[in-house]
Amino acid sequence: GVRKLLFLFLPLLLFADIKFSCAASLDEEAKIYARTVANSIEEALQITLIKNFESKIYEDEAALYALKNGIIKFTVVNKALFGKMGLESTNMRRYGFEPISQKDGFVVLVQSRFFDSIPSVKKIKLHKLTSEY
Repeated sequence: GVRKLLFLFLPLLLFADIKFSCAASLDEEAKIYARTVANSIEEALQITLIKNFESKIYEDEAALYALKNGIIKFTVVNKALFGKMGLESTNMRRYGFEPISQKDGFVVLVQSRFFDSIPSVKKIKLHKLTSEY
């Protein structure tokens, strides 16, 4: 019983420290954008992110799954991914994601529960800094 439970939660424990990750399918242009936005997030929230721009784990849908379940707090994905999955890209919050920046078909998402825990002043600063790109 306990061993089986530990085995189920092991992936969560191994990747619990990853806070920002890109979907593995993103091209170099998107990764440059992600680095810039990650720096803005750190500045706005006054935190240090553990960043993963070369993920082999978070393919498109896996990045959304990891974000929704709190394994990571921020991710960058192709906005078209929502349509491919049969989801509406106009109301991402409905699925547990808060879009904080968009550019050239890419979207930076934060987990809604985490976003809700951020003080209002920092949310405003976050939106201001990330909307400059």
